[in-house]
Amino acid sequence: MNQPLVRIENGRPMTTSVAVAEFFEREHYNVMRDISNLLSHVSERFSALNFEGITYVDSRGRTSPCYRLTRAGFAMTALGFTGKKAIQFREAYITRFDEMEAKLQEKEIKQLESKYVRQLILPAGDESLVRDSITCGEAVKHLHILGLYPTLTPGQLKGKIKRGELEGHQDERGYWRIYVDQVTTLATGN
Repeated sequence: MNQPLVRIENGRPMTTSVAVAEFFEREHYNVMRDISNLLSHVSERFSALNFEGITYVDSRGRTSPCYRLTRAGFAMTALGFTGKKAIQFREAYITRFDEMEAKLQEKEIKQLESKYVRQLILPAGDESLVRDSITCGEAVKHLHILGLYPTLTPGQLKGKIKRGELEGHQDERGYWRIYVDQVTTLATGN
């Protein structure tokens, strides 16, 4: 079985009705019909968030309509496919979406590390190193973007710093700051 076609587009794993038709070994017009029937039963919001009408150039060089699908759009479409082979194909697609989402999360963590985890050399030739820090609010925002600790608040981070559970400090303006390596530790679990 080939690997399903799932690409990261605009920061989200996506597929197309054409890729679904090819992978499930169905005619594209049948998949389009299934999606059209499905869209008549879902909310406009769900439709707008998960099914984007686009075009593609078919094997005969004609421009034809198709849909770009999110994970939820794919799931709604593929749930209508039946049989043992369809179940195996759905599993393969879901696994592929999971892999793409994991890549996105890994990319977010690497961006956080590259942006914030660094050592700053003090001016005037001082060889000692200073750890970089960000406000507790910034740290919580980054963790939420990564889908981690969804209920964590800046006040809770401040409490952890005060109790010595995490390393940080209060700056000259009174803001509580956490060392970035501590945020990375929270994000990666290391």
